[in-house]
Amino acid sequence: MSNQVTLETIAYQIDSDLREVPDDLQTTLAYIENLETSAAREQDHYEQMKLYSELSFYCRIVMQLDEAERYAYSAIALAHDLLDKRTRLVNLIHLAQIYQWSDAYIACDRILEQVIDACEASQDASRPERHNPFSDYLPLTYFSLGRSKFDQGDFAVASDLFQAALDVSEESDDLDVYQYALEIAQLRLTGL
Repeated sequence: MSNQVTLETIAYQIDSDLREVPDDLQTTLAYIENLETSAAREQDHYEQMKLYSELSFYCRIVMQLDEAERYAYSAIALAHDLLDKRTRLVNLIHLAQIYQWSDAYIACDRILEQVIDACEASQDASRPERHNPFSDYLPLTYFSLGRSKFDQGDFAVASDLFQAALDVSEESDDLDVYQYALEIAQLRLTGL
């Protein structure tokens, strides 16, 4: 099991507090600067939305939470304007994660519970051939809500949510991360 994740050229670890930590802070900061330059120059709103989304994530993991929130809101607004419901949903998850890292747990949990409802609402058990486009985000959303509960010290609920993420994941690159989170939460539950 590995808790290392690599996106493009930026690698990070998931620490024992279940937070992403860049392997190389300076490289990550330079990457953010390049993304900001690209976003400022980008004329295509769809591409700009994708850059804002990525900026939101990377700003969060370097603890630039105000900037992360601003970029998440920008991506959400563009997604709304472009009628891109999937990207809007992803950035709502990003926004919730930013709130979690800011200790704004009520706002975080409220957003994630709404995302879970959206992911589950359009699933029709009687018509499995109809794929819910949001169901792909259900494991990440369970995981994110689990991390919020973990930060709040509710390790039992966190464990249940990490298990739910594992249960609904289908061949996800994140299975190792979900399993790692479950193991850490269970250790904390037992007081270790």
